[in-house]
Amino acid sequence: MNHPPPIPFGDPHKVDQENKTAVKKGILFGCGGCALVGAAGLVFVAAIVVIILTSMSGSEVCTQAVARAQSSARVRAALGQPIEKGWWVTGGINTSSSTGDADVNLPISGPNGSATIHAEATKANGVWTFSILTVTLEDGTVVDLLANDTALRLQAGEQLLMHAIEAAIAEHHDHVA
Repeated sequence: MNHPPPIPFGDPHKVDQENKTAVKKGILFGCGGCALVGAAGLVFVAAIVVIILTSMSGSEVCTQAVARAQSSARVRAALGQPIEKGWWVTGGINTSSSTGDADVNLPISGPNGSATIHAEATKANGVWTFSILTVTLEDGTVVDLLANDTALRLQAGEQLLMHAIEAAIAEHHDHVA
């Protein structure tokens, strides 16, 4: 019994073409699959970064810092209105219930330019208190947003001191008389 030789796979005249096609498919699906997995990983990492930056940008301390910058006549004059906050916040915010601390830099901009807010603050009993709150304009000018607060505290302290002195003088006059 003589068996005929097996029929070759594919057309023997087109072996080179079929090999090239197979290699292309292997590259497409093999390397393409790896590239797809890599791209999915990059998208995942980018999504995490965006979530972190968005949560920092929308935090209470950043919102208060931007509001203080928006209410500053010097900042409004330099940047124009409206003043918008950017999303690329750097630094850190640590909170635990009603306490915390923050040291952040966040961009702001208006129709006339942009600037960076630097804020350092602590949170106690649910209230943020800034120790540093400055805006650095594009030309390097630094606007201290706490300067008015300091002046108001000094003025209030002077008034309390004056009332104490007046009360002491009045008490002294009562004892003398």
